Amino acid sequence: MDEFEKLQVAENSVELLTRQEAAEFLHCSVSYIDNCAKDLPRVRYGRKVLFNKATLRNWLLAHEDNDGQIS
Repeated sequence: MDEFEKLQVAENSVELLTRQEAAEFLHCSVSYIDNCAKDLPRVRYGRKVLFNKATLRNWLLAHEDNDGQIS
């Protein structure tokens, strides 16, 4: 099984999002994702950057302040 096949298997067990899908999930622009990508938990596959939806959800909850704003 090559690396791409392993990634496809991983995609079936976890939900990996593209930059566009991550932006839609977080209700922000793709440019915001690009600007914050170093701070967001991500998976790199060569030049492709993917985001684990469950990990993004946990990151979001961990960075939420008492007013519901992201810090």
